[in-house]
Amino acid sequence: METNLTIQIGKNKMDNDKLFESALGHHTWFHIANERSAHLWINVSTSSISKNQLYQIALKLKKKSKFSKTNFVDIIYAQKDQLQKTEIVGQIQITGKSKKIRV
Repeated sequence: METNLTIQIGKNKMDNDKLFESALGHHTWFHIANERSAHLWINVSTSSISKNQLYQIALKLKKKSKFSKTNFVDIIYAQKDQLQKTEIVGQIQITGKSKKIRV
């Protein structure tokens, strides 16, 4: 289990863009599915954390969003090497594999 887990959450589209630029290929991105929301990044691959840690990280993103009081929200996540930036600042496109967790 990873002990040096760092979580970063973007405050706006410029912040989301900076977080993408500073992330390494194995870092993991989280985002509320099909909604405009902050981007959350962890400095590890999800394969190095427990299912409980994964759930808690996704829950943290939900709690920081306008969906904090919603019963269930789908959170998508993917490693940076499965993503690419678009021409729109702060927007990311999934080009590879992603997964979903409901919190």
